Amino acid sequence: MTNYSVIPNLPDSIGTLSQLSYRPMTHYSVIPYLPDSIGTLSQLSYRPMTNYSVIPNLPDSIGMLSQLSYRPMTNYSVIPNLPDSIGTLSQLSYSPITTTC
Repeated sequence: MTNYSVIPNLPDSIGTLSQLSYRPMTHYSVIPYLPDSIGTLSQLSYRPMTNYSVIPNLPDSIGMLSQLSYRPMTNYSVIPNLPDSIGTLSQLSYSPITTTC
């Protein structure tokens, strides 16, 4: 478990990782930019276990993630901008275990 985690740039090739599961265990986690290729990750699971988690912008391609699972176990989670395509995610799983969300 680390104190601070920042992933400044994810390459477009991230979209080739079909079984990606991201589970940071940090005090502070930031992913400032997600490439459009993130929309090809059909089985993406994001489960942060942090005190503070920030994803400032989600690309419109997020709407292609038909099986997206987001289960934060955080004290504070921030996603300030959601694209309209988020409304197409009829199977979106969001189960927060947080103090403030």
